[in-house]
Amino acid sequence: MIRVKPEGVIEWIGALLVLLAFTLLTAEVWSAHQWPYLVSNVVGSICIAYGAFKKKDIPPVALNIIWLLVALIGLLKLI
Repeated sequence: MIRVKPEGVIEWIGALLVLLAFTLLTAEVWSAHQWPYLVSNVVGSICIAYGAFKKKDIPPVALNIIWLLVALIGLLKLI
């Protein structure tokens, strides 16, 4: 039986959100300057950072905090 931890599920949701955002950007469905793309990156990076933090896996935590900050700057520019 496979044991699934909640933080692992959250981390996978985050990864899927970031991947979805990138896919839709590449397919030219979304623009990098639209709120859906940026919000998907914000939420996705938070989820990935949380899951990695719970596992004490610091490099993905650092990467996703930076990813989060870049996405937040993009969102602030939209306001």
